[in-house]
Amino acid sequence: MGINVEDNLSLFQKIYKDGFEIGNHTFTHPNIAEVGRNRAITEIEATRLLIESQTGHSTVLFRPPFNADAEPSSYTELEPIAIGKNHSYYAVGESIDPEDWDTKNPDFTMNADTIYNRVIRQYEANPEKGIILLHDAGGPRQATVDALPRIISYFKKKGIQFISVAQLLHLTKDQVMPPVKGGLLQADSFASKTIAFLSKFLTITFWLAIVLGIIRILFLGVLALLDHRKERKQPPLVTGSFTPQLSIIVPAYNEELNCVATIKSLLQQDYPHFEIIFVDDGSKDNTFERINEAFKNNSKVRAFKKQNGGKASALNYGIERANGDFLLCIDADTQLKKMPSAR
Repeated sequence: MGINVEDNLSLFQKIYKDGFEIGNHTFTHPNIAEVGRNRAITEIEATRLLIESQTGHSTVLFRPPFNADAEPSSYTELEPIAIGKNHSYYAVGESIDPEDWDTKNPDFTMNADTIYNRVIRQYEANPEKGIILLHDAGGPRQATVDALPRIISYFKKKGIQFISVAQLLHLTKDQVMPPVKGGLLQADSFASKTIAFLSKFLTITFWLAIVLGIIRILFLGVLALLDHRKERKQPPLVTGSFTPQLSIIVPAYNEELNCVATIKSLLQQDYPHFEIIFVDDGSKDNTFERINEAFKNNSKVRAFKKQNGGKASALNYGIERANGDFLLCIDADTQLKKMPSAR
């Protein structure tokens, strides 16, 4: 599988250097008959390019995932073989399958004895069977590793010779794994190594971001807890003993319909020390005139008019003229209900 090659490049290269033939088993092990032709071809071609980039040799050997035995009879078995044939692959099926991958069957425990007995039983039922399928992925494979020496010993005692797929096809290794051009090899090797590096980098970055996020949440939680404890230790504020001067800044632009009602609602509040700074931001209607006429005799209200510069400009204008210890900024179309002071 291409994804396993990508995750184990050094091991893959060692397997090749030790003389083993390597075939194509797709990149992510989908059911070729169910994923669509374009996805199937992409799976096969991606793995081929990866094999070429790491070995300098291609491969014409292809074992479709799932149901592709030595005697295919159904569509799901024939379709992958047809796709492989159209791309010049020899489809390599199995004739003895002990299903050593099935480690989650609740009816039995997959162990070396089970694998060995299944292989021998299937062979003895039909000695013409010649390809044994064993797995090295999909979960723990210790049972397979333990059963393999016993399987080899059994067949050697019967004088049966082990051969490669190339020998079975009466071909040489270079025919089933033909060399590729050096330039292509160099480019593909660099690309595959770059992709492998980026894949691992993104995986590490993803988990690092999660860990840092959790640490940040815990850190903020600790700070919040400490702040809460600090507040509980502070003496309660005596209501009425702290009444600093408050400056309420009201920026306005073309608000002649609402501005007077807004200021009246603010004046109804019974907080003792506050001033209202009304800033007309260059209105084109009668906003300033209405405010000036309605509150010219009210000492709590001061009205100013400036050239239009936007809400932020009007707020800054009002802040510069504020006398309060605290500032409250409110829109000219917002009216407050009368809120009694806390007692």
